[in-house]
Amino acid sequence: MSNFFEDKIIVTERVKLVEDIILPSSINDYKNIKAKFYLNIYTPLLDKSRIKSESKSAPSISKFNNNNLKPSNYDEVNYIILTIPRYILFQFKNKIPKGTEFIITNIGEFKIDHFRIIGVYTLEEE
Repeated sequence: MSNFFEDKIIVTERVKLVEDIILPSSINDYKNIKAKFYLNIYTPLLDKSRIKSESKSAPSISKFNNNNLKPSNYDEVNYIILTIPRYILFQFKNKIPKGTEFIITNIGEFKIDHFRIIGVYTLEEE
């Protein structure tokens, strides 16, 4: 019997919420709530004091032999967008404050779109 985790890469990180999330008044609407998070391994050198989102033109590749490629514009951002699971939303009343830290993980290839939120990061006081 093979092990599911065999030959898999497991990455766990802490992310910080970029802006306040106002929660719906009904808990029945607690689904598919997306939020922006700073992820240090994704943008270690970008400023995290404000949200950054810029559209830039793709570099010219005419100097390469294969001229069939036509790159389009790309966006440079200092955050990622993740869906907050419903079971985590139940831990908050009216809003999730900016700066709240979450734990994210992925299993498998290290791709930015494979990350999932698995919990809220808290420090227990002694």
